[in-house]
Amino acid sequence: MERRDILRKFYGVLKSSSDKLRLVFLTGISRFSKLSIFSELNNLFDISMDKKFASLCGFTKDDLNDYFSEYKDLACEELRLSREKLDEEITYWYDGYKFDGETHIYNPFSMLNFFSRQEFKNYWFDSGLPKLLIDFIGSHGIDVKNLENSTIDSLSLNNFDVTKIDIKALMFQTGYLTITGNRNGKYVLDYPNEEVRQSFAAYLLYDFSDRKYSDKDDFMMDALRAGDIDKFVVVTNSLLASIPYQIIPEDQENYFSSLIYVMLRVLAANITSELSSYKGRADAVIKTEDTIYIFEYKMAPHTAAEGINQIKTNGYADEFVADPRKKVAVSLVIDKEKRQITEYSVEKF
Repeated sequence: MERRDILRKFYGVLKSSSDKLRLVFLTGISRFSKLSIFSELNNLFDISMDKKFASLCGFTKDDLNDYFSEYKDLACEELRLSREKLDEEITYWYDGYKFDGETHIYNPFSMLNFFSRQEFKNYWFDSGLPKLLIDFIGSHGIDVKNLENSTIDSLSLNNFDVTKIDIKALMFQTGYLTITGNRNGKYVLDYPNEEVRQSFAAYLLYDFSDRKYSDKDDFMMDALRAGDIDKFVVVTNSLLASIPYQIIPEDQENYFSSLIYVMLRVLAANITSELSSYKGRADAVIKTEDTIYIFEYKMAPHTAAEGINQIKTNGYADEFVADPRKKVAVSLVIDKEKRQITEYSVEKF
């Protein structure tokens, strides 16, 4: 309430100075109800999702081609990429914001850093820690695997009350999720690009495990690329064992599966969590150059055989039939008390 009163008085000055103002543009990291903060300034027009202003706060593809063509040529020369391949990489890393669900916007902060340094890397991570989001996820026991490719109705997406807000709406308002489509009359939300996806995973990894990414974590993906599930389990168990016991929640069953998911996300793995099929949802699908892994996580006393049977019975691999890569089902059983994967099973299709 104290902060709200300060903001109310701050913005109230605008109303008393209306005769001196022709146009005022207000922006911020999240949205708040006019009634809660702007009672002194209640004639605002919210353009956050207005199609007419969808490209106002970022670069469009045409902007990059028109105003940064010279920098693109320099980047192609420096990185030894064709213009087509450069555009693909820029899109993968920095495109994806859609304020209206249609108009693609590139992150201007990241694009300017990229053109200055001519290096594809995560610039978003250095722009600030989203402590509000991390604390919200931790205090509400939210399963982070369910945040990407998720749906939300219009009413929840536009909720202004931060005391009752949906985490997906809050992540949309702060730029960590964006509108990617429409499904059954609801908005589909997902991470806008690889930069944001990696950044958020890194924040979560630190919060979940009290540790930052290190080169040792690369062994997880190295094992998957080599098709060595035994090594993957050994490395994962080593990482799980390093987590301070006091930070592990007692009543959060999805904690360890979420942690494994976050670890792989930080490693930039091509991972899709909770991938839907016509009979259910796989816990994770990880794609390497020559293999597609379908993962199912179980908490003890469930068995690895149950996980393999669930993958097969529910047809989690069916949509990849036409893909020439090998398909491998992996079922992991996690013992919450031991903080280890105590059983696992692997089956090739």
